[in-house]
Amino acid sequence: MHTMASEQSTVREYGYCDSFFVESEDETVYSMHVQLRERARVLAKTRQRFVAAELSRVTSDEYLVDVLEYMERMEVSLFYGSPPASH
Repeated sequence: MHTMASEQSTVREYGYCDSFFVESEDETVYSMHVQLRERARVLAKTRQRFVAAELSRVTSDEYLVDVLEYMERMEVSLFYGSPPASH
């Protein structure tokens, strides 16, 4: 017999919990939730890779100009024997 006193002692012992677990023969709800969570994880990972590739490309493009200017200055300094004035 489940009494109010035993219910209160359980609450005191373990703390209050407003959620509960119900076991069921129907696992479709659980498996659908797992599939949705996995799909969301895969989509997030794909988006993360896309953003990382785009940031890498933008950074590469920005540094390419600096690298080419540096190489040009070094070639000029080798040709003329002194470093050219920087911009």
